[in-house]
Amino acid sequence: SLPATFIKSANSSITTTINFHPTKPEIIVTSGLDKKLKVFEYTPQQDESKLLSCVNTIDMPIYSAKFLNNDSNNLIITGRRKHYFTYDIEREHLQRYEGHFATTHNKISSLERCFVGHNNDTFAFTDQTGCIYLYDVSTHKFKYDIKLQTEITNVCFDNNGYYVYCACNQSDIYIYDIRKYRSSGDKISDNSKISLLA
Repeated sequence: SLPATFIKSANSSITTTINFHPTKPEIIVTSGLDKKLKVFEYTPQQDESKLLSCVNTIDMPIYSAKFLNNDSNNLIITGRRKHYFTYDIEREHLQRYEGHFATTHNKISSLERCFVGHNNDTFAFTDQTGCIYLYDVSTHKFKYDIKLQTEITNVCFDNNGYYVYCACNQSDIYIYDIRKYRSSGDKISDNSKISLLA
């Protein structure tokens, strides 16, 4: 369990995310609706934590903060805005990015629903109309979108970065090969509602 000092300092407002560094489990990141992202170092032997850094996005209550890949010290920070941020833990550098999309009819007012593939070079946003917007981790440039005819509840990527799995509110999982632009996807149906992919 985490020490009381960590819990107290992390819960200064409504906490939306708690993440452990993919390769450094002593590094813990929290974020919340107070627009702050905090990086802690937890020492189990002393049962204590130390605040390493705290960054304020100024204009964006944080709904999601995730590490971009397993070898990275960079996080992607998103909320109910048309822009998002990345944060480099080592450099303590916050960078803002605008959400650019391929076509003008793709109007998305919130980038809070963000999904990351930890072993590949792609991350994604989804909207309420059933669109998935794929981005390149290195360049942060828009790659392409996938349009489903139903609301998407969750997205995940395979370990090789070849496939994206989309869980929908109609008990279906769609599988797309992201190496093949505009390819048709396979569908797996289930009798129960699918809200989370392990």
